[in-house]
Amino acid sequence: MSVSLMGLFSRNFYPMSCPMGLPELSEVICRGGWARMQGLGTESAARLLRVQLQTALDQELQRRGKRLPMALRVAIAQAACGWQSTYEDRAHYMASHGEKPFSRNTERDYAEVFRNTYLTYCVEGWRAPVRSVSRVRFKPRTQFVDPSIPATLLSHTPETLLQDAPALLELLRCLVLRDLSVYASILDAKASPIVRYYTDSDGAQADIVVTLSDGRWGAFNVAIGEAQFESAARGLCRLRSKLRKNPDNTCPEPEFLAVIMGSCSRPRLDRRTDVYVFPVGCLTV
Repeated sequence: MSVSLMGLFSRNFYPMSCPMGLPELSEVICRGGWARMQGLGTESAARLLRVQLQTALDQELQRRGKRLPMALRVAIAQAACGWQSTYEDRAHYMASHGEKPFSRNTERDYAEVFRNTYLTYCVEGWRAPVRSVSRVRFKPRTQFVDPSIPATLLSHTPETLLQDAPALLELLRCLVLRDLSVYASILDAKASPIVRYYTDSDGAQADIVVTLSDGRWGAFNVAIGEAQFESAARGLCRLRSKLRKNPDNTCPEPEFLAVIMGSCSRPRLDRRTDVYVFPVGCLTV
């Protein structure tokens, strides 16, 4: 059984169980969605991905007169600090590991290399029609196209991921964003759906907002398990509440709000918050 993105937009949801637990999910994250990696062990997949990363970067780096060691330093800092990080966060990470931080210009140059080689892409912030837009963050966030890339850059294995909750959550978010972007593109034939994020200083947050060409939209937060549900659902509910409180808001009500988990014992519609809860292993088009 599965949870369909199309079904959520049609307000159809049928609770089901999912056999995939966190150990299996960690293996999926480390192996990635690459066709050539399927059927390989995680160690073999990681070795092959390292070769493919270098091959993908070499031509663009040579064309720009850039160096692979610096490209890897920048990529590792981005992977370690996550998509919500700032330049200051990444510079602090480098300094804390005994390395001289790269400059903003250097990071910008190499970030362009990553985008041109389709290793990363930018996710825009949603300019939601809330009253106090000055508190909303719009800056594009850089995300890797597949969670196996940051996992490989940081030398993570399925076993180490299970011992590092912040890293597991970051890579789980990368996986969910990848899958939702693909599913949404199939769902809406008229135009490319818009996939964004939303966050503000009042605690309203959505890791992923999917908007279809007809104006319908839904929002997701990502969590590892049930212990994070309250916090994840609260961010979504605050976003919905802020939209409702704006008398000039022309944005329709969300078709759904949902928390996607790495592991979920009770897939359901939480009646108290009106937020769906289900595991990522059950998500389909």
